Amino acid sequence: VYCSVCEAELSRETVVIPPTGHIPSEAVEEIVDLTCIAAGHMDSVVYCSVCGLELSRETVGEVPAAGHTWGEWTIISAPTTERTGIKMRVCVNDPSHVEYVPLRKLTYAYGDVNGDEVITCIDASLILQYVANYDEETGMSSVEFVGVACADVNCDGNITGMDASLILQYVANYDDETGKSTVVLGPQN
Repeated sequence: VYCSVCEAELSRETVVIPPTGHIPSEAVEEIVDLTCIAAGHMDSVVYCSVCGLELSRETVGEVPAAGHTWGEWTIISAPTTERTGIKMRVCVNDPSHVEYVPLRKLTYAYGDVNGDEVITCIDASLILQYVANYDEETGMSSVEFVGVACADVNCDGNITGMDASLILQYVANYDDETGKSTVVLGPQN
């Protein structure tokens, strides 16, 4: 007790409050040690509702590994005709799990304009569309295709109807048995 005027302590009494002891709460289930690749287990855990201390824990079952849930592929390094590339994806469940896959070098075949690794009349058709939609002012065509570098089959520095004509000659003189044509596309060594 304190004085209301000078605030001096007038008396003191010690009161001992006995502890209530732990009061168990409802058991809760917790998944322990589960990863994408390792099984975990299910524990039934009882905590004190007063102080939060763990009072008991009992393993009640096994939980199978979650498995990977992969995100989208991301190209880290695009392949070229000179080198391989690499792509990666990350596990949504655990970002420390990363998968890398090499990408093979690009095949550079003169005349394979659409990049399907086969030289056909379709490649010649794409070149003709490219030429028909070429704008002299901008130096560009509204028609785009994968193998622009493969389209200049006579290596004169331009993509023209002559390149389409050479592809058609290549196709017309192609021998399915040998897998070759008597018409050579690209640099003439």
